[in-house]
Amino acid sequence: MAEEDRKSLERMKESEMRYLEDFVDDFDLSQAIQSLNDKEKRIIYLRFVEGKKDTVIAKELGVTSQAVSKVRRRILKKLSERLKQDDGV
Repeated sequence: MAEEDRKSLERMKESEMRYLEDFVDDFDLSQAIQSLNDKEKRIIYLRFVEGKKDTVIAKELGVTSQAVSKVRRRILKKLSERLKQDDGV
């Protein structure tokens, strides 16, 4: 793959991560995802859209897999709490 093509693909993925909520059909989940910052969206995108393991994500982000796991759990808790709020629970 040419260097220019690789960079274009990376930009596309970054763009998709930034607007991840636009790719979700569920309105409440989309709103919850919108509340995440770009780093959180990137982790969610890499894990659940691309299916990458924490160790692979960690290498991409330059952190430990434990850090990715901790942040991912925090993100999922944040999303869960936001969805409970939206449901009035």
